[in-house]
Amino acid sequence: MTTTASLAEVESSVASRLDMEIRELGIYLEQCERILRHPIPTSYTRHTSRLVSLWTLTLPLALWPMLGPATLPATLVISYSMLAIEDIGVMIEEPF
Repeated sequence: MTTTASLAEVESSVASRLDMEIRELGIYLEQCERILRHPIPTSYTRHTSRLVSLWTLTLPLALWPMLGPATLPATLVISYSMLAIEDIGVMIEEPF
């Protein structure tokens, strides 16, 4: 970096700031690579999936007293939304 800064005729304070920023960028890159090497355990994914399934199966029991016959469409919409969010979470587990 120092050679490039001298060729570009950059002030020493600016060059040292750029060097510090590049070092920080390297640290952040190393942290991202560490995340990539350590995926989320599959037991977490299975637990979340089972919990969402159980929740969607018991949802009609909770909605029936409030909605009556409208429970079925409401349950379908809410369950679809929750399962979609859970699926997005599974995709986000492997960001790279």
